[in-house]
Amino acid sequence: MKSPEALAPVEQMLDILRGAGFTPEQALQSFRTLSSYAYGYALAEIVGFALEPSADGAAARFDVRTVDPERFPRMREVAPHVVACDHDTEFELGLDIILAGLAAAASESRLR
Repeated sequence: MKSPEALAPVEQMLDILRGAGFTPEQALQSFRTLSSYAYGYALAEIVGFALEPSADGAAARFDVRTVDPERFPRMREVAPHVVACDHDTEFELGLDIILAGLAAAASESRLR
């Protein structure tokens, strides 16, 4: 069972979402969405992002720059962006998109 200390941040987030106009169910769904995004991104930083070459040059990692451009043209066209990606900026962009969607959902639920 989770300790009260571990549950306190969850309670705070649910309270913020309820204060923003979310129903209890919407608050839970929003909390899970934000948590899943943050955990997933953190895990990707630990194990390595899809389509990226390994920083240490390990042969086991896939490098999108090596795919056949005739078979995978879309993957090849994003290759320069994969290699030059700033993960902090990418995380913040994704978070902004999620938060904008949550804000739109909160506004919509207040109109009902």
